Amino acid sequence: MVVEEAKLKGIITTEEEYKAFNVIKTVLAMSSKFKNSELDRIGFRDQKSSFKILIDDNQKKCICDVVIRGKVYYIEIDKKKYPIEGVTVADITKLKKEIVQSALEKLN
Repeated sequence: MVVEEAKLKGIITTEEEYKAFNVIKTVLAMSSKFKNSELDRIGFRDQKSSFKILIDDNQKKCICDVVIRGKVYYIEIDKKKYPIEGVTVADITKLKKEIVQSALEKLN
């Protein structure tokens, strides 16, 4: 039912967005700083203008935004934009330190 509601609002989660979420969650899982129970709290919220990776589905606990606009890609972490060439494991893992730090700050 939630998926149908999102489609009615014109929000469709793309394969690139799912891929970004999976890569970011894997980056966090590979870090020794997270427990499985903490990883279970990580999810996403798709909006028309951005794709947010959140903790506890809470806007105030946003790890990062993945923004894809045409051929422009970037990840925004704590209001700082990091351009990436595409949604690839190589591009996203370059931001491992920033992603892990942002998640750790929002977990507490």
